[in-house]
Amino acid sequence: MKVRMIACLVAGTLLATTPTMAQSKPSTIPPKTFVLEAPAGAKAIGEASASKPGEKITIQGEVAGTNAFEAGKATVVLKDPASDKTAVVRVVNDKGQPFPTELRGWRGLNPGAKVTVKGKRAVGEGVVVDADAICVTTPAMPEGFMLTQEPKDAKWIEEIRAGAKAGQPVAVRGYVGGSVTPFVEGRAVVTLVGKGLPSCADKGTDHCKTPWDYCCETAKDIAAHSVTVQVADPAGGVLRTTLKSDKVKELAEVIVVGTVAVADGKSLIVNATGVYAVEKTAK
Repeated sequence: MKVRMIACLVAGTLLATTPTMAQSKPSTIPPKTFVLEAPAGAKAIGEASASKPGEKITIQGEVAGTNAFEAGKATVVLKDPASDKTAVVRVVNDKGQPFPTELRGWRGLNPGAKVTVKGKRAVGEGVVVDADAICVTTPAMPEGFMLTQEPKDAKWIEEIRAGAKAGQPVAVRGYVGGSVTPFVEGRAVVTLVGKGLPSCADKGTDHCKTPWDYCCETAKDIAAHSVTVQVADPAGGVLRTTLKSDKVKELAEVIVVGTVAVADGKSLIVNATGVYAVEKTAK
């Protein structure tokens, strides 16, 4: 069986075998605001309420639903799942005003995401924290990411690859596979293969324990029939979570809605905004 490396993790950074997987966008949010390691000493929001304005505090909580974000401002409301306590987290400029960039989606900062925040308690009703560091410890997919209705006019990978261009909206259909591990560990990245290439399951090779790896095909053919799907945040960073689920798994047939990020004749990368799992979960 041939071994093919889709991607590797080096020092916490995703290094793909293809060109840059996500394109960064300009932002007013200071680049060091979002951190990968959770600040130590975090307290529940209720405990933090005993602090005074001006004190340095570290809190943890969960994004409090759809209405947790304020349009056009770098603020988010966190809740303590164990109580009814909430806190407002802000990212402010040197004048103490929230930056004019909505925090929704940053590093998976979506409803249900678990967050640790280090900063200074500000004056305000309830617990208000001006953040120095925000760590999304458990990212969440955007609301409605798992689609409940099948997208119209979806095309197989081979049809999309023929004339794909960066920035093009697409609805692409394929099967999860292309390697022994089509899901990249710790990242919202997966490889799909089109119907034009038979998997080992199609060939009746019962001895194959991983029929989704297409080990009977060459790496060149797999590349010609595949697409890399990723979920990126507003700054272009790939979310540090997984796309795998009970419905989106090896050999599952899925339809991905999104935008072409890279199309250079060799690699095809799609930034996904939604995924639909076709009822037939395997080829």
